[in-house]
Amino acid sequence: MSGSLRIVVDRDLCEGNGRCEQAAPAVFRVGDDDQVEVLDPAPAEALRDAVEAAAHLCPRQALRIVDAPGHPD
Repeated sequence: MSGSLRIVVDRDLCEGNGRCEQAAPAVFRVGDDDQVEVLDPAPAEALRDAVEAAAHLCPRQALRIVDAPGHPD
């Protein structure tokens, strides 16, 4: 978890449509309870485009991307 972004899920909105998982399978998985599971809550910057696409594709807008302060390597 070394990324500069953080994922916030509104579980009241999530319907488990799976579009996030399709867009960023390394970051999201829809569980047996039809709720999104965030596999990496602070993914690497290289995954930003996929994570932003996942948030954009969510029909209920249950995902929010928050820029977190970067950490020097």
